[in-house]
Amino acid sequence: KLEPCLPCHWMKLTSAQFTQSVAFECAALPPRGGMYSSACISEDLKVFTWGAGSKGQLGHVDDNDEWLPRLVAGLHGVLVVQVALGFEHTAALDASGCVYTWGSGIDWALGHGSQDDVLTPKLVAMIEADPCLCVAAGGCHAAAISNTGRLYTWGRGFIGQLGLGHRLEDDVEHVQELPTSVKFNKNNDMSELAQRVACGHCHTVLQTGLAGDEVEEV
Repeated sequence: KLEPCLPCHWMKLTSAQFTQSVAFECAALPPRGGMYSSACISEDLKVFTWGAGSKGQLGHVDDNDEWLPRLVAGLHGVLVVQVALGFEHTAALDASGCVYTWGSGIDWALGHGSQDDVLTPKLVAMIEADPCLCVAAGGCHAAAISNTGRLYTWGRGFIGQLGLGHRLEDDVEHVQELPTSVKFNKNNDMSELAQRVACGHCHTVLQTGLAGDEVEEV
């Protein structure tokens, strides 16, 4: 079974519990995401990050490291339902289906059409019109699935991790600067839809299904 897109560590807590340094309940789920950073979503749908921040992957305006969980203030008023951590970049999905990214922009991993690092959460405008239900982050790439069953990928794709046909031996750019819709295998009858995606350091895994299928909870 393909696991749902999950943060590096998932913790059940309230914002007040962090502020008051009160003990919180931690649900044990497989770690996912950042090489040297972590994130969690509180019960009131706020994002906290901690760990290495040298590329802005913590989303705290600066590039400082954080020893304790710190609220990502740049998402004030945004109800976040999912967060994913790549090597040095982070992605978040809000309740309305908008995707935000921040951190290292190397190889266009953030989907903003630039390689600049971004220190605070920034809306991925390219897919704003197609609300998403899942987001994932890899080494220097990322992916998102829309409510319409489309898979979008962007960033580094030199060994095919974007699903766009890029190969190392091809004399072409092996990056995708902006989110791009992935076409499934030509043998697909077009009724197959993307349901869930996960990114590794240099690979991507996709689960598909037919329209109307329920996505099994894992």
